[in-house]
Amino acid sequence: MGKRRGDCEFMNVVKNQSKLLDQLKKERGFQDTVKVIPKPSHSITLKRKKKQKQSEFVIKSKMETKRSLSANSDLSKKKKEKTSKKGKIPKQKISQITSPEIKYVRKSKKIYNETNVLDATFARLRLLFTEFDNISFAISGGKDSGVTLQLANMVAAEMGKKFSVMFIDFEAMYMETARFVESLREEVKPNCENFYWICLPFCEDNATSALNPEFITWDESAREHWVRDIPEGAITWDNNPFPFAENINDFDRFIFQYSQWLHKTKKAKRTAIVVGIRTDESLRRFLAVANRDKPRYKGLFWTTEILPNIYNAYPIYDWKVEDIWGCVAKFNLDYNHVYEDMYKNGVPLSLQRICQPFGSAQKAGLDQYRVIEPETWERLLQRVEGVNFGAIYCRTSLLGNLTSMKPDHLTWQQYTIFLLESIGIYEPLIMRRYYEKIKYYMLWCEKNLGIPYGKMPDAGKGKSVSWQTVARAIEKNDFYMTYLDFGYDKAGDELLIKLREKHRLTGDGHIQRKLRKRIEAIECGKKKED
Repeated sequence: MGKRRGDCEFMNVVKNQSKLLDQLKKERGFQDTVKVIPKPSHSITLKRKKKQKQSEFVIKSKMETKRSLSANSDLSKKKKEKTSKKGKIPKQKISQITSPEIKYVRKSKKIYNETNVLDATFARLRLLFTEFDNISFAISGGKDSGVTLQLANMVAAEMGKKFSVMFIDFEAMYMETARFVESLREEVKPNCENFYWICLPFCEDNATSALNPEFITWDESAREHWVRDIPEGAITWDNNPFPFAENINDFDRFIFQYSQWLHKTKKAKRTAIVVGIRTDESLRRFLAVANRDKPRYKGLFWTTEILPNIYNAYPIYDWKVEDIWGCVAKFNLDYNHVYEDMYKNGVPLSLQRICQPFGSAQKAGLDQYRVIEPETWERLLQRVEGVNFGAIYCRTSLLGNLTSMKPDHLTWQQYTIFLLESIGIYEPLIMRRYYEKIKYYMLWCEKNLGIPYGKMPDAGKGKSVSWQTVARAIEKNDFYMTYLDFGYDKAGDELLIKLREKHRLTGDGHIQRKLRKRIEAIECGKKKED
């Protein structure tokens, strides 16, 4: 499948930066996605110069001087006077890349300087190739990691440096993502020592099913139903070079052990794992970079020390989504065309994600599969339990975190009863379990909080004691009722085993990892009793 350049509606919009920014202005009002973080006033005005043939933009940025508290009243008055005077940054002409670099983060504030993010990223990559003798890029097949790797490949070619790449293939993903990763592998081949395309079993969340809450990638017992074939040259159990790999791997643990293994294998003095994440995407990512207490490399806030002489690096942490697509257009980079299809399907630029589609947050985009890649969707239906259910209800409260769709004529208590009765039609044992948990919850509230049994408030905020909280727990398919602060219990494990046998969901490869451990503990206990 060849590259498509400039002949589609999507790339025309990307290349016409004024239209893109106008669209973002309407959608986001030029507000940061991190709304809870106090930040300096940062206004952007765009002016098109009529005399010039090419479109250029003038960015005017205003930045407040940081305020600090002082015990000395005279000093505090002087500081207040200074903060009232806003210093202006000289006008800059920038093509494609529009965001100013975030020079440093302090006290949960973003401080902008005059360098644009593209120049800043090139400087960071050159620093990494100069200071580190072992560099590995972790990619996901998405736009952020793809741009990061392609820019790094330019720098490596310029400096005569080598690097390695790690890509964990979760099997259930778009075919176009596999095409894009293969394209990247060919593009970086002259400068890449090792391209680790990993197709090992990983345990991933499956928030679309209560009876199968985890999905095992590349599960041998489900080989005939695999969503995709294993790519040529991929790492499997037959050619696995990782001594730390397990029968079923945990993603975070694997990444941590990979960095250690790579550092020792290369006999490196200093190792960097480069990750293409942007703090603009979530508050969690912003705080990961903004954390002042974390150990860093030479005080660089876009680095994090995970082990002695082993660091994570985030060279594009301060990019916005328009910077990514501006860079793609400027350098004519390859990209995952699923984003183009998402754009045509009405998904805003800021909400487009390429990731494992069954997690608690990721399932919101599950319904895109049947529109973008119908063939992949058909395989998902055969491979993962609850997929069709998740696609239908992924944008409703039935599967999670959105506003509840409780009918207005019902109270939360009545709605809870309605949910229980609906579940009872399908499986009375699950209804009975929820009933016992709610009963115990009300008894606990009466004993510890003084709320009379059965007299809970109908509505409440957050996870406060109320029938609303109980209903939300049921809506989330929360079998163990952890939303009500219950833990995993032996009775729940045994009931889940019974339900799996009843509905013929048994089989070693289909039992989630955490449940398997608890099952083994139960069986060991029974043997001891016998």
